[in-house]
Amino acid sequence: MERFRLGEYDTLPLLITPTTAEAAIGISAKHLLRMVERGEIRGVQIGRRWKLNRDDLLAVCGLRDKGAA
Repeated sequence: MERFRLGEYDTLPLLITPTTAEAAIGISAKHLLRMVERGEIRGVQIGRRWKLNRDDLLAVCGLRDKGAA
């Protein structure tokens, strides 16, 4: 998967895996999971897999204003 261009992030699902986020945005999956642990972005663990909130991730990375949908 190539990194997304600015404005194309809305095509990502609301809940994304750290691996998908890594490919799309360029932040390592391990770093993203540490961000979840620190409460910087929301994430949910389903079984052994994590899903991250797309909108939180984009806001933290400066790709979208917090609260914007």
